[in-house]
Amino acid sequence: MAQEANDVAPTVFAESLELSVMAIYVEAVQSGVLRPAISDVVNLFARHHQEHADAFGAASDGKQTGQAHPGVLLALRRRLERVVVDGEAGVLTLLVDIENSLAASYMFTLGSLVEPAAMMVTASILPVAGQHATVLAGALGRPVGALFTGAFETDAERFDPADFPVPTETTVKPPTLSSTSTTMSSSTTSIATGFQP
Repeated sequence: MAQEANDVAPTVFAESLELSVMAIYVEAVQSGVLRPAISDVVNLFARHHQEHADAFGAASDGKQTGQAHPGVLLALRRRLERVVVDGEAGVLTLLVDIENSLAASYMFTLGSLVEPAAMMVTASILPVAGQHATVLAGALGRPVGALFTGAFETDAERFDPADFPVPTETTVKPPTLSSTSTTMSSSTTSIATGFQP
């Protein structure tokens, strides 16, 4: 059964959005400002974003692009370039903001989906964005609540497809996960589960 037409565009956009975020996570590690244990967590989250892209692609009724979104990737790269001078704290704050925006995007999108498969993928990925934001905020050593700006309650901070139309001809290849470290130190578990800076 073909997927409802109004569910294809949001899932294609979400796929390209997740690939863009995965690329920014890889580039954040490559910036060299993150401590090794934090780099391990960021690499893990990059793999999660690749998995999310794959899931959205599978729910896109054959319309998946397998590409990062050029406009989103460019905007996020510019933000990363601005915050890398602030070191690890600047990069982690950006990643928290990105995760909050992902959560807001998926919360907003859920209201427009009609196909159970698209709803299920979106609903299963939405809370992971919140979990990522919480872990990253904990790694900053700041009260978690101080880094949440209401993105879950409103759609003001979401990635709006109207601002970033789905790519049709432009190809943007994000860095691959194989170019990053896939081994994780023993301190990664404490950061991911214990929120220790």
